[in-house]
Amino acid sequence: DWSSDVCSSDLVMTSAKAPWMKVAEEEFKARVKRIPGKEANPHIIEYFKETSLNKKDASTDETAWCAAFCNWCLVKAGYKGTNNAMAASFRNWGRATRGNKPALGAVALICFPDGRHHVTFVAGLDRSGVRLATLGGNQGKNSAVTHSHVPTEWVVTYRFPANYPEYDDDYILHDV
Repeated sequence: DWSSDVCSSDLVMTSAKAPWMKVAEEEFKARVKRIPGKEANPHIIEYFKETSLNKKDASTDETAWCAAFCNWCLVKAGYKGTNNAMAASFRNWGRATRGNKPALGAVALICFPDGRHHVTFVAGLDRSGVRLATLGGNQGKNSAVTHSHVPTEWVVTYRFPANYPEYDDDYILHDV
């Protein structure tokens, strides 16, 4: 199941590279998640401030917030996001990773078999190379900031910010 939570790997997240991953990891440690019912999680509402989403849709944590989370983490780390709350807005954002391969911290645009899109950050890769370890928002059963896995065949593209100086070891992914 793509949405099952997995343990965090602090080793992966301590790198100075892909600094938005440290921001995302702090949100994971803060256990940010959707609040069931009418009350909205104010932290999730904060993520929407890094998008141009209208005030009505940006006032509820019931609105899909994976792209808002990615934008917020990127901006907090000093990089420009898409300013868009739609996951698919990351399709042509920044630049593709080398050979469109998974790399630590890359934004992975996922297309589920039913056609819905999701964006998340790359945190690792299983040994067989068929399951991507992710760190993202609006994931899992609780619509939370979680570590999850997703089949690599569902990834449309892997993207880095245009001005991110990628490193060779960004492509050495650990099994997390």
